[in-house]
Amino acid sequence: MYSYNGKEVNIKVEIYPDVVPYLGETDMIKFVTDPVACGDAWEKAKEKFYKEFGEALPMRQVSPHPISYMHLVALGGKLDMRADGEPNVHPFASDIDEALELAKKAENFNYENMPEADKLYEICEYLGRRFPEENVSKFTGFGFEGPITTAVLMRGSDFYCDIYEEPEKCKELLELLAVGAGKCSNFARLKSGGKINDYAYSICDDFAALIPPAMMDEFVFPYWYKFGDTITLDKPTRFFLHCEGLRPPHIEGLKEAHINHFQPSVSPDLSLSDLTPWIGKSYNEFDWLCYAWNVVKMTDGEIADFIEKSLAAGACAVRTQIGAYAFQAGKTDRIKAWIKAGEKYKK
Repeated sequence: MYSYNGKEVNIKVEIYPDVVPYLGETDMIKFVTDPVACGDAWEKAKEKFYKEFGEALPMRQVSPHPISYMHLVALGGKLDMRADGEPNVHPFASDIDEALELAKKAENFNYENMPEADKLYEICEYLGRRFPEENVSKFTGFGFEGPITTAVLMRGSDFYCDIYEEPEKCKELLELLAVGAGKCSNFARLKSGGKINDYAYSICDDFAALIPPAMMDEFVFPYWYKFGDTITLDKPTRFFLHCEGLRPPHIEGLKEAHINHFQPSVSPDLSLSDLTPWIGKSYNEFDWLCYAWNVVKMTDGEIADFIEKSLAAGACAVRTQIGAYAFQAGKTDRIKAWIKAGEKYKK
């Protein structure tokens, strides 16, 4: 545990999933689709990661590669599998009417009959048998995006024109997508052996950042609320928001979203001075990220300074990340410097 001025905080390193296939010497397609190849990659990656970091940084828990687009697949999207990159989707609705038609068609989608869900379950089951000491979840990595991001991934950037040209149809679409994402989340939670939350929920909706601040009340917040209503048993009161790319004019307006924890992550137009004044107003707390591509360029002093300034500005957590790139570039020493700098704040 860490502490700053008597307040409990967190200083952490997040491990990107792409570390595993890279250190495990397998391509992404095999890692995502072949249980044995996935297990072999984990075997090698765990050994190499421990050799590099020892007990200072435990490896992420054994799991399949997470895929954030399962709701989009249910809507008619196709996963683009690449050997050298994460699975992705491309826009597949030619206009707002087709997007609405697809969303209505998927209202009662049965995820139990989804081949991608079966494959994920198969991989989880295999990894659980192969790594019994890891307590592998029986179903994990079945992801979804927030309603605005889902709409943009269906329509491409044309969705931002749809908002002006067909606002009522966009609202109808976003309502369907918010409920659909909630159903996807509920399926994954129950399939893993969990239960529906009573009052807390989290959402990742990066493309909402491209909605003008003056339009968030109309085209963003209602659909975040609808998602929360769909995945909680009671009135949701704890809301974790991950939204990258927001700008200072957005921040005051977030007070209408009733956010508990705000995670701006990669938001180059935001600074700590933009966030600190809104603690207790637009959100109860926020965390601050030193992006993976930045930390590898920093000196020991710059890393220590980043952590200190973030905590002084009121961040409840300060994060950095390690991905395959840090190993490829021979920059794992920067992650070790981050860990060392954080020791100052250990209780």
